[in-house]
Amino acid sequence: MAPSRRSQRAATKRTYKDIGSEPEDGRSKDYVGEAPIKKKPRVKKVNRDAGNATQAAPKRRRLRGLLQKVAETPLDILFEARPTSTIFSKLDPLDLLRLSRTTKDLRALLLQRSSTFVWKTARQNVEGLPPLPEDLSEPKFAHLAFDKHCDTCLRSTPYVQWEARTKYCRKCLMDSGLYTYAAPEPFASFVPSYDFSSSSGHGFGYYYVPAITALCEESKSLSDEMRDAWVSRKRDAYTTLKIHARLCNDWSDSRVEDRSNELDNLRCRRLEQVIERLTILGWGEELQNQNLINELRCHKLVRQSRLLTERAWSTMSDTLISIVKQRRDGRLSWAVEMRMKEFNVAYSAATCDVPLFPIYPKAVDAALLKPFSRILFATPLDQDITESLTATWAQLPRVADKWRKTQDSALKALMLKAGLEPDLNLATSFFKCSFCHRLCQYPYVLAHRCSFSYPRESFDADNWKNYALTYLSRRGDAAIWSASQYMVDGEALKRVQSIIQACGLNPETATHEDMDSLNCRVICKYCSTSVRSFVMQWQIASCHDDHPTVNPQAWELLDDTRELRRVKILEKSDKVTGYRCSHFTEIYICSHCKNLRRKGHELEKHLLEAHNVDRVSSDDWDWPVNRSSSSIKGKGVFLDTRVETDTTDFYEARSHTYFIY
Repeated sequence: MAPSRRSQRAATKRTYKDIGSEPEDGRSKDYVGEAPIKKKPRVKKVNRDAGNATQAAPKRRRLRGLLQKVAETPLDILFEARPTSTIFSKLDPLDLLRLSRTTKDLRALLLQRSSTFVWKTARQNVEGLPPLPEDLSEPKFAHLAFDKHCDTCLRSTPYVQWEARTKYCRKCLMDSGLYTYAAPEPFASFVPSYDFSSSSGHGFGYYYVPAITALCEESKSLSDEMRDAWVSRKRDAYTTLKIHARLCNDWSDSRVEDRSNELDNLRCRRLEQVIERLTILGWGEELQNQNLINELRCHKLVRQSRLLTERAWSTMSDTLISIVKQRRDGRLSWAVEMRMKEFNVAYSAATCDVPLFPIYPKAVDAALLKPFSRILFATPLDQDITESLTATWAQLPRVADKWRKTQDSALKALMLKAGLEPDLNLATSFFKCSFCHRLCQYPYVLAHRCSFSYPRESFDADNWKNYALTYLSRRGDAAIWSASQYMVDGEALKRVQSIIQACGLNPETATHEDMDSLNCRVICKYCSTSVRSFVMQWQIASCHDDHPTVNPQAWELLDDTRELRRVKILEKSDKVTGYRCSHFTEIYICSHCKNLRRKGHELEKHLLEAHNVDRVSSDDWDWPVNRSSSSIKGKGVFLDTRVETDTTDFYEARSHTYFIY
């Protein structure tokens, strides 16, 4: 009865101990390759009172590896009669190397000389690999060509010193003592060497020390006649060695390049799979953006050399979708900003020649009114709105009138709540902003915009109206007007009533027109001294709250005609100084047509083109009551009562005409 295959296998294992295996390294019988790093067994600390004893952790039972079946496979299956039909002959040299490091039996089996045909067949399976040199064994050649670990420290390294038949990383190359920077003559021309190029581009040459030592020992016994022939033979041998080393380097470089191309193809395929899945989820329009494609390509979850799996997609889909959403929000927010910018420019052009009264809404207020709201918020962002806006400018006066009536009703409600007569034409119609605490007179209160009331909104693709209004507020330096930010200030009301009484009118019936027609000035007794009087217009005096000016005795009417003339000329002089200081920031009113101009150069251009005024005079413009620097700071002029001579000619000449260069 013939013995079974398993019996033959067991018998073969017993004979492996007597088989001398061929080492992978020609210089040593022990193979220097990747070996498992021994780790200390874990120990468990116990109570010190127990004598500081340590108890080793129980050993975990080793799992049965997949290669265990190879070790148990009968030899007649691993090695058949025809070498090309064996299991081992179907493997690559790197596979054989790894198998030889699994068990002692497989190592002995694969490294014996009778198994050379297996390595040769595996080597022939590799396309483009140079032939086996005469001085290397099959396992050693496979180690140099395919292994990735340093011979000394086992770190991964791409460097192979083919001429010296070693594989060292850069650190071991310099620290091992087997390489030197110089070689004695005439050995330098035929000693195995390795050229290393650093990342900075500098090159370093290393010579193999054992080869130098062997050549020195060999050359000692040579005579002068034999030395020349010996050097010639060594140079010829080194030339052959160098040619083969260059072939191996070229093959290694091409293999790295092929592997890199293979990985790039896998990454491209993975990117295509990601794009395909995102398109199925409805993000196809966003994926037309090449910048987004480049961002996805460089993402760490996408830039992997593995095809996409369902498990991988389930873990990365939320992250990638959030990136696409951010890109979409960026694209849509930019489109919204461009639309609001276009509307703001067009609205400014349509209202540039509108007079000061009646007050028109700001662009952000008009955006909420029909028909502008329908054009801005109901039209798709990819459609142009220029023609639609042009057709609606004729409706702007009607829209502005409707807006004023709505805001007037809200202000009257505030007056009723404060127990006042809801008459906005009264001179006592002042409202205090709850954000900046400025006192605003009607109708200038409709034009008041406070920077503290600007909203802050983040972009929402499903509801971007608030974001658009926020951008328009910042762009036009005006928040949405709302009566809710105003209130009737009782102290300010009493101060205004005291000023009206000082001017000789009844606070219950006096209107803005009545007070303006007086063209009078009032004196603040708290700010005046025995030699100087602080004089203001009545609107500025209404905002003068530096002292308890609610007392009727705090105000006095300037009724001296000569002093009143001096005050008005001083005010003109103050306008000259103010114009030069705020030429690029202030808002001005044209005295000829009552149009607003935001900056000084715009006022000068308007005066020249509309009124043929080439030199700006203080009589050609004025500050709006609600925006002037005088009203903001509560300024007036100081009148020196000690001056007895008439100095008005000097001030009048000073404030007559001026030009800003």
